[in-house]
Amino acid sequence: MIAVREEFHIPHNDDRFQVVCANGASFIRNRHAAYDVLLVDGYDVHGLPGELTSQRFYDDCYAALVADGVMVANLHYGNPHYQAHLDRIRQAFQGRFLVVDDDELSNSIVFACKGERLRKKGGGLIRRPKGLDAQAADHLLAAFSRFAMARRQQWWW
Repeated sequence: MIAVREEFHIPHNDDRFQVVCANGASFIRNRHAAYDVLLVDGYDVHGLPGELTSQRFYDDCYAALVADGVMVANLHYGNPHYQAHLDRIRQAFQGRFLVVDDDELSNSIVFACKGERLRKKGGGLIRRPKGLDAQAADHLLAAFSRFAMARRQQWWW
């Protein structure tokens, strides 16, 4: 992902955003700060490394977040341990998580929060962000719609 960050519109590093190439489990375990958001997408050619799906890793992610921080993880439905990964996230985040399916039903994006951020009702219309090209806006708005639908349908919310 880092090599093709421009293609995926990943911003350049600055004082508020930084992409780090490291062993994710070690990085989180030995962190020197608390984070607002953790994006976890550790797939390689062999799938997800065990270190990035262990109970300890998800517990460390929880500990690494600020009081109302959010972890966002990409999980593949085809993984034979998919449900075990969700159960570990559920345990680490005390049940505060939301699963959003992709439009092909091959992956899910799991939002897990340390605080009550995902429970808070948000209001307002979903609109195309200024300056975003039409194709990117279509993808983004479709993702927002899937998030909103998942939030309405899942029983823990």
